[in-house]
Amino acid sequence: MKKILLLFIAISITACGAYNFYTRSNPHLESIMITEFANNSEEYEMPDLTEEYLIQEIIDDDRLEVKGDNADIEVTGTVRSYKREVYAYDEQENPLQWRITVVFSIKIQDMVKDETIWENKNLSLQQLYNEADANNTGQGVEIYSEEEARIEIVKDLADQILTNTLEQW
Repeated sequence: MKKILLLFIAISITACGAYNFYTRSNPHLESIMITEFANNSEEYEMPDLTEEYLIQEIIDDDRLEVKGDNADIEVTGTVRSYKREVYAYDEQENPLQWRITVVFSIKIQDMVKDETIWENKNLSLQQLYNEADANNTGQGVEIYSEEEARIEIVKDLADQILTNTLEQW
């Protein structure tokens, strides 16, 4: 009886470890194409950075093949605005934390069915970062540069795209 119980426990643990929480609401979608992002902001490098890290996040996710053309999904986007503002000050009223807000216009098109999967013309994503200082008084924010904050925003964008494309409930 003990052997059966141990076998059951081992199978249960193994099965739980291999369980995948991702759903495939659109199983016919296997490849994705990211078109060149337009830029309506004053940050000229933001579209290139967005494309670069968006493609990398999709590759790392490993559920869709990234293609240059003839893909099942086409993502088009625009960086509508980019704003950097002081979020917190230290005791001497020097900037301590900054908040970056990037507003995107995103459209995800199912090229197989010729329909829009998801569209958001006013997707606002924010990230805080600290000024790198010797005392490390950043109040829990672990991002220390504007560049790191931008990358985190693009990772959030990739997550939203993947969620709204592949994981719809």
